[in-house]
Amino acid sequence: MKTVHFPLIFLFVLSLAAPLQAEVRAEYLQGGGNAVTIRVEVTRPAPAATIVLQRFPPGVRLLSADPSPADVEPSTGTARWFFKRIRPGRSTISMQLSRPVSSKELSGIIRYREPGTGKMVRVTIR
Repeated sequence: MKTVHFPLIFLFVLSLAAPLQAEVRAEYLQGGGNAVTIRVEVTRPAPAATIVLQRFPPGVRLLSADPSPADVEPSTGTARWFFKRIRPGRSTISMQLSRPVSSKELSGIIRYREPGTGKMVRVTIR
């Protein structure tokens, strides 16, 4: 007669019942100077959509970006990107600014809904 290892079976069943959680991380690869690059990393399962919000110091304008933002508010110094049908992996957002900035002057966040729970998650770009 075989011995059944209850803790292993319990952990396996629990892992199947746990909601799926995405993880989105972001960091400034290039911060300081006129060029700024953000690297975004998404794990499985990817959220259905993400919003990236980048704030600029007073007086700094966004001259260009790849990909182009969906919205730029010069009066508040913010740019927004909306990404739908995200795939797991790494991607970048590259920006050219009107004047050099230090990495300490940059601040940004990413928001998305957790695929398993629908909970809104907010991640700071580091």
